[in-house]
Amino acid sequence: RGGDDLPGMLWGGLVDAVIFLTENSVRHFSIRLKTEGGSLDMLGDVTIACLDPLTAAAARAYGLKVSVIPEEYTLTSLVEQLARHFAGEPVNA
Repeated sequence: RGGDDLPGMLWGGLVDAVIFLTENSVRHFSIRLKTEGGSLDMLGDVTIACLDPLTAAAARAYGLKVSVIPEEYTLTSLVEQLARHFAGEPVNA
């Protein structure tokens, strides 16, 4: 709760990616978005990146299309894979 107007930013096309680091972060994000009048359907054009396969499975369970999962489950690797994704290079998902 609080912080940036997430639904407004999504409606305005201002969000390119959402990064999830844990399974709980997926759940809390979903709750916050719904509480603020948004829905996960708003993420159809947003790149979803997850730190590891368990987090990716949680995101998929919420109906999200995961586009990036690093081979090494580190923040550095996640950022590198996300940069490759936006550069149009193949990445793990």
